[in-house]
Amino acid sequence: MPSYFNEGIEQVKVLEHRIEKLPEPNKQYAKYFENYLQVLNHNPRTIGRRMLELTWLLEHLGKDAKQATKKDIENLVLQINNSSYAQISKGHVT
Repeated sequence: MPSYFNEGIEQVKVLEHRIEKLPEPNKQYAKYFENYLQVLNHNPRTIGRRMLELTWLLEHLGKDAKQATKKDIENLVLQINNSSYAQISKGHVT
């Protein structure tokens, strides 16, 4: 079995675990978004990457995403800018 196949299975397991750890209703929002990406027929790796990004955001938001304020989102942006994720995310911008 190719090693990339094993890595994909592990990524799915990690993602499922992260989604299950989210509190309601954010857990349900994440599942809806995953289904939406699948309906759009996105590549499974793209779906996995977007879902990992979304679960990180929802974990750090700490509240119902629909109740998030502009200030809450600004605080998330500050957390990203002050972390190692800032340089990683800049690498994907073209």
